[in-house]
Amino acid sequence: MTPIKGESYADTSTTTGRMPRCKKGDGVLSLNDGAARVVIEMTDSARTGWTDYFAEVERNRDAVASLGLVRATDQNGGQPSECSAPNGSYWPSTQTTTALTSCLP
Repeated sequence: MTPIKGESYADTSTTTGRMPRCKKGDGVLSLNDGAARVVIEMTDSARTGWTDYFAEVERNRDAVASLGLVRATDQNGGQPSECSAPNGSYWPSTQTTTALTSCLP
């Protein structure tokens, strides 16, 4: 895939973000030369409280939205997708290719 002008992806999994000692947010997709930033979070763990977690990830990486990816729906409470925050953060399963379109604000 050829990147669009002004689009970039940075692996941030080993670097701290805006919050001290916090490495949450595995990658950041920047669009329109950084005018919009979407943080990508990937995990093999099941978690609860995704709304709070995504809010923290977005603050840490100075992003306007976040996208979470898991291997299986059981890591997301059995749900194939979930819109988990009022700002449009999404939690699709990697097994569901249409999850993003169902969650767009």
